[in-house]
Amino acid sequence: AGLAPFWRLLPSWRPVAVHATSWTANPLSGGSYSYPRPAAPADAADRLAAPLVCGGLPTVCFAGEATHTRCFGTVAGAMLSGEREAERLLTAWDMHGEDPEGSRHLEHLEC
Repeated sequence: AGLAPFWRLLPSWRPVAVHATSWTANPLSGGSYSYPRPAAPADAADRLAAPLVCGGLPTVCFAGEATHTRCFGTVAGAMLSGEREAERLLTAWDMHGEDPEGSRHLEHLEC
């Protein structure tokens, strides 16, 4: 019920498959990450990152390494995308506060 009102706002594309891993239970994997399939559109990360909008404002935002265009599949991509979405919400809802260190704390990260 929580996201039901937003389903109509989703883009017209749909995932064709999903594969979930349980890397913590697999002693041979060493971790997991996402990656676009070879035939994925060039803007796949942007599509995944597109927020659900209600009343002209982003209401549900998506972050994670799969949504970062340059650093997909990395911890840096996950962190940077989280900051991107926090910034998106702060801007949209006009909630910027005074931050003596600036608003970009993770810009030193590289992929």
